[in-house]
Amino acid sequence: MNEIANTTQTALTPLDDLAMQAQMFSCGAAMNLLQLGRVLTEAKPLVSHGAWEDWVQANAHMPVRTAQQYMQAYRTFGLNQRYAQLGPSQIIKLLPMTEEEREKLLNENDVENMTTREIDEAIRAQREKIRAEAMADAQGAIAEANEARTAAERKVAALEAKGPEIPAELLQELQDRKEEAAQSRAELERVTQCAKDSLDESIRLRKENAQLARDIQEQEGILRDQQEAMNRTREELLNLKSAQARGDAATAAGDELTIDVFSRAVREFMGLVARMPYMQTTFGNMPQEEKQRYAELLRTVEGWATGARQALDSYCVEGGIIVE
Repeated sequence: MNEIANTTQTALTPLDDLAMQAQMFSCGAAMNLLQLGRVLTEAKPLVSHGAWEDWVQANAHMPVRTAQQYMQAYRTFGLNQRYAQLGPSQIIKLLPMTEEEREKLLNENDVENMTTREIDEAIRAQREKIRAEAMADAQGAIAEANEARTAAERKVAALEAKGPEIPAELLQELQDRKEEAAQSRAELERVTQCAKDSLDESIRLRKENAQLARDIQEQEGILRDQQEAMNRTREELLNLKSAQARGDAATAAGDELTIDVFSRAVREFMGLVARMPYMQTTFGNMPQEEKQRYAELLRTVEGWATGARQALDSYCVEGGIIVE
């Protein structure tokens, strides 16, 4: 994490604090999506150029695309408690909607207890209702405009049949009505086009929602895998402690190094030092005295590994043991 930050100061920096928050909120993303979005939004300007993706993976444990969705959710909803009560899938579903559409959906549905499929159906029903209402209004306006135009044309035809005694004021009024009818037709055509655009936008948003749902499922699968791994490790530690309490572990350690004991020891060791081959920046900035202590400990491990390899490669023959 220190390699990604803009500063090499030993004091706790704002980015260090945000990194710890990102790690904390990413462990419970279902309840802390908006808080995690806030942390990511505040952290991004502090991360070195080109290091954002690594920082997100190291501290939020998610793809950059998912992090962008969380940041968008925070920018859209802030820390509004009304939205903070919803789950990640519900919040993601609400992102593409307008504020008016979201308010209508939340007021008319119990979104918090709805599944993603039920939310999709509610959004589709709401948009279809809006589109139907718009089409009905447009058709009604078109019908009224047609009636007005027909009535105006009849009056013009009747007046024209009477000859040149038609008052100029009346002709002007009829002309004005014709222009108003033309404007009404233009407005109705615009409304109709808006309704069509709304339908196209609904189709596009439905496709985006489907993709978002797949991304959420993928992220949830990763979280489940991580939780299962943690549970397995915790169970193994508990079993080891139980064995030690009964004296079994002590007997096994004195008599024989079993493959299970060795496997657990390797996993615990690698879990603690796995990052060491990738700490070039940290070691490059480290005082020589401290680096020498690392080197001495590493030589101890190397010596143990060499001896263990020789023991493992040995085999028994009549009269003794041969070590290759």
